[in-house]
Amino acid sequence: MLNRVLLQRSQVLLSLRRTASTSTPKFSQNLFFTNQYVSNNYRTFSTKQTKPGSDTTKSEKQENQQKGQKEQFEEEEHQEFHHDESKDGNSHANFSTSRKIFFALGKAIKYSIWAYIVLFSYHFYLVRKKDKPEESFGCIDLFLRHAFRAQWHCNEINKLLTRPPIDKLLPTIPPLPPGAIYPKTLIIGLRGVSVKSEYKLGLGFEYKKRPGLNTFLQKAASMYEVVLFGDEESSLVQEIGIALDPDQRMLQGAFGHESTLLKDGRYIKDLSYMNRDTKNIVCIDFDPEKFYYHQDNVIKVPEWDGDNLDRELLDLIPFLSHLSGHNVDVKTEIKKYGKDRGYLKYQEVQETRREMIQNKKDSGFGGILKKLGNNPGPQDMDDYDENKLFPSQFRNE
Repeated sequence: MLNRVLLQRSQVLLSLRRTASTSTPKFSQNLFFTNQYVSNNYRTFSTKQTKPGSDTTKSEKQENQQKGQKEQFEEEEHQEFHHDESKDGNSHANFSTSRKIFFALGKAIKYSIWAYIVLFSYHFYLVRKKDKPEESFGCIDLFLRHAFRAQWHCNEINKLLTRPPIDKLLPTIPPLPPGAIYPKTLIIGLRGVSVKSEYKLGLGFEYKKRPGLNTFLQKAASMYEVVLFGDEESSLVQEIGIALDPDQRMLQGAFGHESTLLKDGRYIKDLSYMNRDTKNIVCIDFDPEKFYYHQDNVIKVPEWDGDNLDRELLDLIPFLSHLSGHNVDVKTEIKKYGKDRGYLKYQEVQETRREMIQNKKDSGFGGILKKLGNNPGPQDMDDYDENKLFPSQFRNE
């Protein structure tokens, strides 16, 4: 029975030693108290196992033998405990050394990053502000190359966010046969120029066409390359363009604010991206500031407020017909008649010119004959017979 207890005790202590070899000093101290507890239980068990009336000499020998074994075992345990404490001390020393190494390494990385940021910022400043940054004080080739690369990436991102997605919005003009002339380009605004949006509860936004828009587009398409350029998203502009021209015979393009140039917080319609000569482009809008760089190409029309009696688009047709001429300079003619509703002044000039021509005709020989034809003489008007007074050739005139 005693051997069995000792065997169980040795197994428990062996398992505790294995655990203590990888644990903290606190656990090793608990192991020491556990050894004492097991030793006390062992003494109690030994006392209980002694039977009264047994041989005293034999029991004393057994007790002495057991005490010797116990003392030897306790001494071994004490040595192992001190050995474990030395191991724990070494592990603590190793941990402190590793911590110092990693701390120093972290500091080195931190200050290296700060040094790189400072040097890179200085070279990036030189690249942006200096014409010849390589000649500046303290310039390092490695950081200068990094700064040039960063500048290039910044420019590309800036172009992506502030410029149209492509450099040529309209396709290149194909080769034409000898004597053929490609028509000029007419850019028409959308909201406030061609249509008006109205919100209706339960239906959403509805778009109403400006009076005379269909006739205007048909006439303009026969003289120009017509393009719809709105301030809304390109998908919405294209959808409205398909509704206005289902057969796609009149509109040659539809663009939105994605095709504009972002400058100082506003969207600018830059005609240089249209892939056409700007002197052959006519723009129609109520705000010339939208074409900030090409305001001389803009014909300003009043913004449509939904009036069904509006005739601005129909009044534009004669002036656009005049500007479509091959030898007509668009910018010069718009400046001549005025940007703000200059087409009305053009109509007045043309009407005055027609009156002068008519007066000139009336003052000549043909005018005299016309007056004679309209005044048959003092005879009775009831007896007037046009066939008798004038030959047929005069009547045809």
